[in-house]
Amino acid sequence: MKVPLPVAAAFDRCAEGIERVLGGVIRERDDARGFIEATFGLIFSERLNCTVTEMNDGACVVIESRRGVQREAVKTSRYVDILADYVMEAEPK
Repeated sequence: MKVPLPVAAAFDRCAEGIERVLGGVIRERDDARGFIEATFGLIFSERLNCTVTEMNDGACVVIESRRGVQREAVKTSRYVDILADYVMEAEPK
């Protein structure tokens, strides 16, 4: 998704959303690469990967979800939806 924020601000917004809004744990954070890996829960645990790259007039944020084995396939992730909404709510600076 395209975000009307500088790359550093979008990256910080992703990290803040993971920890404060979703209650996740950041396992890997690489500011130079614009990459975050976070985990949520123990049973059917979900992992989110966020990658933030620069665009002409803002940042591009890609949020991907991976889950443990489950009985039925789940098509969407509430974590991805909530984090995307949170990042998009940020005011441009």
